[in-house]
Amino acid sequence: MEQDLRRYPITRMVNERLVIPTAQYYRFLRDLEITVRRTIDTIIRAFRIEEGHSLRNDNWDFIPVANHLGLRVV
Repeated sequence: MEQDLRRYPITRMVNERLVIPTAQYYRFLRDLEITVRRTIDTIIRAFRIEEGHSLRNDNWDFIPVANHLGLRVV
């Protein structure tokens, strides 16, 4: 299992550059009265948006973000 996962690049998601956008996305969604339920989801969203990556996901919590922040969900 670990060997299968190591085929993919490992990237640090939390860094200084991501702190401000993460907080801005969180506040933007809260202003729209969209509840952000988990901190890790906020970090994942910001990382994916800032890096220009799509997100393979079936979690309904990510749909409002896709609609309002341009997160590409596959």
